[in-house]
Amino acid sequence: MKHIFIITALKTIYGYTNPTFGRRTIGWYSDYANAIHAVVHNYGDMYEEGYYPFCVIEKFAEGIWAIAMKEYWFQWKEGRYQPIDKPEALKQTCGFGMG
Repeated sequence: MKHIFIITALKTIYGYTNPTFGRRTIGWYSDYANAIHAVVHNYGDMYEEGYYPFCVIEKFAEGIWAIAMKEYWFQWKEGRYQPIDKPEALKQTCGFGMG
């Protein structure tokens, strides 16, 4: 089965009952390791000097009406994106990069 890993950068998340956030899909990779490497090394300045403090990589299977099989979350800390748990405000939200 083929997979893609979509990378989406997110602005600050506001609210917990009805969260609002800005987002921009940056790109995708067919390989998990390359996607992680791109985020951790801030390829293309995904962080945009603080505009996008959060980043998510979503794993999708090939097909239509796809739902992410897995999400990998990151937050900018100490000069780079570092892995985090999914923000509590977004636990009920999916489809950041495709959907």
